[in-house]
Amino acid sequence: NLLFYYNQRNDREPTGLIILDGYRVEIIECLADDRFPFKIDFGISRITGKPLKSYIMSADNHLDMEKWIKALSCASYDYLKMVVSELEHRLGELDQNGKTNNDNDDHSKSLSSPILSSNDSKQQRFNPFDERLDDNGDQEQLTFADLHERYGQQIRKCFQ
Repeated sequence: NLLFYYNQRNDREPTGLIILDGYRVEIIECLADDRFPFKIDFGISRITGKPLKSYIMSADNHLDMEKWIKALSCASYDYLKMVVSELEHRLGELDQNGKTNNDNDDHSKSLSSPILSSNDSKQQRFNPFDERLDDNGDQEQLTFADLHERYGQQIRKCFQ
């Protein structure tokens, strides 16, 4: 992903371009002009061992700074790879659960305790975007289309 940046709000042409790959976003100390700064830091070069370029940006208020940090955190290729990996993992779980439910339908009806459920015996990874329980505390049965829409909404929110 690419981020074009400007020195001043009214500039017509961008000052530069940042390729958003292999970076982290950090909050830094407030500047003298009461703006809300944050830094896009690319770390240290694996080849030379020297620090790579960092960009200090600022927002007009704390809420805007938080929005920028969230958007930048969601913009990286590594983040998108993680979301895709989690979706693939979840789809595999749903496919597996569908096969298990069809194969063991009679057996699962005889289990009275939720502790003995095959879904609970597996340790689930936590993803903050994944709401595993509905309002009644029951586990949701989601289709791939549902997951695609849910994660798509989260990604779109990051870029608004």
